[in-house]
Amino acid sequence: MARDYAAEIASKQAELETLRHRMQLTSDDFVSAAAAFLEDWFPEQARREVEHDADTTLRLDPSDVASLKAEVSALATSAADVARAALNKDSVWWHRTMELPKNVNHGSDPYRIYNTKLPDILGEPMRFAMGSLARILEPRGFLRSRSGSSYLPWRKDADRYSSGSSAPYFPEYHFQWPATLLEIAERYAREHKDAIALRSLIQQLEAEKKRSEASRIWDSV
Repeated sequence: MARDYAAEIASKQAELETLRHRMQLTSDDFVSAAAAFLEDWFPEQARREVEHDADTTLRLDPSDVASLKAEVSALATSAADVARAALNKDSVWWHRTMELPKNVNHGSDPYRIYNTKLPDILGEPMRFAMGSLARILEPRGFLRSRSGSSYLPWRKDADRYSSGSSAPYFPEYHFQWPATLLEIAERYAREHKDAIALRSLIQQLEAEKKRSEASRIWDSV
C-alpha cells in the first residue's frame, strides 16, 4: 500500500496551526505582563531619576514637579497602549508569518534566554517601550550624562545629542527583568522550537512526496 503523504502532511499542518494558535496566546500573555510591568515601572523609575538628579529637581518650580508627576501617572495609565505599540508587531513574533526579520541571525535561536536576559527580539521593543518615560523627563533636564549636559543617554542609535533624531530607549544593559516576563518568554521559546521542528518535518514530507511522485511517473512509462 502506497504511503499517503497528503494525509500525513495535512495532519502535521493541522498540528502546526494548533501550535501557532497557542503561540498567539503566549504572545498575548507577554504583552499583558509587559503592560502590568510598565504600569508600575514608569512611576518607580521616574522617582529614581528625580532623586538621582536632585540638582535638576530642585531647579524646578513645585508646579513643574506636580505637572511632571501627573504626566508620569498618565503614562502609567496608558501602559497597555505603550506595550501594544512596541510589541504587537509581526517582526517580534515568529508565529504570525513564520518568518524572522532580515536583521535577525537565522542560524541561531532568536528566542533563547541567557541567564535572566530577555532575547533581543523581545528585549529591544521592551526597552523602547520603557524609553517612553524619556519623552517626559528629558524636556525638563533629566536623563543627561551629567547635569547640564546635552548628551541624551536614553536614545537608541543616531545622534544622542539631539532629542528629535533618535528614539527613546532604556539603556541599562544589566537590567533585571521580571520573572513573569522571563517565564512567558521561555514558554514562547519552547513553542517556537517545537514549531520549527514541526515545519521542518512538513518540508521533509513534502520533499519525500515529490520524490515518490517522480519515481511513480518514471516507473509508469
